[in-house]
Amino acid sequence: MPTTFDKHKEYWTNKSGIPSALLDWLPDPSGLQILDLGCAGGRLAISLADKATVFGLDYSAELLKQAQEHNPTIQFICGDFQSPDAWSQIPPLDLIVSNCALRQDFCNLFKVAELCHKHTKPDGMILLRIQAMEDLSDVLPIEIRESLLFTKSDVIESFGKFFNVTIHIE
Repeated sequence: MPTTFDKHKEYWTNKSGIPSALLDWLPDPSGLQILDLGCAGGRLAISLADKATVFGLDYSAELLKQAQEHNPTIQFICGDFQSPDAWSQIPPLDLIVSNCALRQDFCNLFKVAELCHKHTKPDGMILLRIQAMEDLSDVLPIEIRESLLFTKSDVIESFGKFFNVTIHIE
């Protein structure tokens, strides 16, 4: 059965770029074990695969199939990244990276933070690009804004319980 993500596959595979700021924040990926969390069509995973061992985790089987066709060396895993079962095939990680996959309409940020913490090596890093736009009250109705976007305090509270982190929020 197609998922919401499958219905918007053109956006996730063709129109969503990788922001230069996200790439600037990445450590040298050489030799690392990396997870692209919510990888969709695999653009970020594929861009890292020539230097690292990369895994991609996403809920959309159709998008993962497309991603696998572009790079068969990446282990793409279909599942809910809030479920421990989805993480069972993933080894301890040096880096977890995500490009705007975490949204309030389908994600419990605290649960994701807990799973990321559990699967990151002690010296590992988590780099998440999360949309948190608290200043859109004049543009978006509050019921839409609150259903889609985390606030800065949501992100800091959820991840602060597990990590001593610096959080970059756009």
